[in-house]
Amino acid sequence: MQLAEASCTEGCCGALYVTIQRDGDYVLWDDWRNPDEDEVDLPAFRFEAQQYQREVERATADRSWEWPARTVARLLEQDLRERTDWLALWECELGAVSAWPWEPDQVSVFLNRPARAGHRSAVQAHWPSVPPQAMR
Repeated sequence: MQLAEASCTEGCCGALYVTIQRDGDYVLWDDWRNPDEDEVDLPAFRFEAQQYQREVERATADRSWEWPARTVARLLEQDLRERTDWLALWECELGAVSAWPWEPDQVSVFLNRPARAGHRSAVQAHWPSVPPQAMR
């Protein structure tokens, strides 16, 4: 699993990977690696599986770190993935809906169009974020 990637891309300055596996009553994080280097000097970490699962569920439910545009992007993507009829009318597939920290007031929607003569085309749209008071 990739845990981190350099802001310039993995191919430029690397990334951090770890193998995560269940080992009986434990979850083991081991085999740390960076494709740019021969080895990463980190030890194996072992977690009690039930406690690990509870923490993953807690972290997954925690949205306190989201800024308004990120919340809009998450909810919009969830809704659009459930509504496939409009995509069929536009002959598109939903690629992703994103909001990035370096563009805190923008939501990006990525749509992919079917191949034409062997090429895929992407359509990208940006919207300013909805103010938090408008979401109530």
